[in-house]
Amino acid sequence: MADGSTRLTFQALLLVGFWPLWCTGYRCNPEINNTHSTRHALRVCERRLARQCQGQNQVIESPGCGAEGPDMPPPAVSLFGGTEPGELGCIGRSTQFARALWCLARHANKAFELFTGIGGGSSLVLAHALARRPAPGRFFTVDRDQGNAWHATQVLKTAKAVATVVPLEHAKGIPDSAAQSFGTPGSWILQGDVFEHPSLIEALCSTTDGMDLIMLDPPTDLRNIWPVLETACRPKFLAIHNANLPGHAGWIPSYLKSSHSTWYEIMNGSLPSSHPSIWEPGIRTWSLMARCW
Repeated sequence: MADGSTRLTFQALLLVGFWPLWCTGYRCNPEINNTHSTRHALRVCERRLARQCQGQNQVIESPGCGAEGPDMPPPAVSLFGGTEPGELGCIGRSTQFARALWCLARHANKAFELFTGIGGGSSLVLAHALARRPAPGRFFTVDRDQGNAWHATQVLKTAKAVATVVPLEHAKGIPDSAAQSFGTPGSWILQGDVFEHPSLIEALCSTTDGMDLIMLDPPTDLRNIWPVLETACRPKFLAIHNANLPGHAGWIPSYLKSSHSTWYEIMNGSLPSSHPSIWEPGIRTWSLMARCW
């Protein structure tokens, strides 16, 4: 079973040992750190999935990807008639980024995404991966649009990842009744504006005791939000999509690599955009970061 082979891959890489520190240029102590082995295992996993998709790296999936299952990421999904999910910016298993994100999420217990959008791209990839871990994990995503939240719940059902919509309320956002359920496996869509609930991130990550993985694909640069995410949520991993777009979160990887000795980039890449903008020639870049632990 591929679940077991994936775990064996990680175990084998741990036994083989760590690559020398000069391979990354960052100062992770090899005596106490295993992010180096995670990087190599992540690439092995993504290459395996890429072979099942005939090496595709495009947002509109062509025929040839393997059947969806517990060991294969889902295709991107849109329930809007007459549209391809890729046309709406949703990533799926036909992109290298979605495959790498899925592989990484399989080895995280808790993930938090800003923002959901229609839920048929990275939200679906993360919820699918976490729900299918040997010990199912917890997935949280936030979006201010009520229609997006409803659509996302229907999309996640297609992957058997049932999601609960939690309307945000007061300053910290999360109702006490909802917070009590955050300790059990599942997916939650926090519906409301994170910028209007200044204590939301601290409240969420205090309730969940941090996050293993944070996924960012924001419409703004999050310069006031990232310090809170890093301090309150203490993520091991960070994923950023659309890193090359002006006014987005692409500054964060460069900032972390230049100012922190505990973060380094474990994988990056690009893919052709289905909706080129005036800011860039149809290419969207992405980055996966890891913190030494």
